[in-house]
Amino acid sequence: MRIVRRRKIVGLVVAALAVGVVMAATPAGAVTNWTNIWNIHLKPKADQRYVKKSAIKTIQGNYAAGLQAGNLGDDGWDSISFGFALASARQEHFLAAGSASTAECPGSAVNPLAAPGHLCVYESVSSNRDDVVIFTGTTGATNQASKWGAGVWLIPAAVGNAFSYGTWAVTAPAGTTPSRVAQDAPVEQVAGE
Repeated sequence: MRIVRRRKIVGLVVAALAVGVVMAATPAGAVTNWTNIWNIHLKPKADQRYVKKSAIKTIQGNYAAGLQAGNLGDDGWDSISFGFALASARQEHFLAAGSASTAECPGSAVNPLAAPGHLCVYESVSSNRDDVVIFTGTTGATNQASKWGAGVWLIPAAVGNAFSYGTWAVTAPAGTTPSRVAQDAPVEQVAGE
């Protein structure tokens, strides 16, 4: 039994020595400049998969506000979240279904766009809707958006089912970048795709 143990120990020591000699005699064991490898070979490939903060200009999404109004005073809400904080609050605009585009909101419900510094909410379809008001989700102040997003307040015209569906776009002002995007945030998470 002792002979078997000694043979195993001797075999392990010989194997470790052989691995050590191979490592020392080959490039794998040589001193490697990892900074050089990162900068030349790895970093260019990694940077192509990530969005830089300065590359983010317009964010798009959709909203769907609806409710079953049992009384005339009932109302419903939905929220718009940019996914991160913009440098400052945006000027909001609501374009009802069928409205013409404006200089601040040159897009449509199918292709939502916003001029720099603006949040544009495009309604694509609605039913039993009296009004839609954009408000800040941080203070509840109406006709405003915050740097994180906004709320969509649906006021029905009558008792019954009411809804407003659509899209939105927000664009950072020229020369600014979002303030809270991780340097390594993947494109899919930032762009909302």
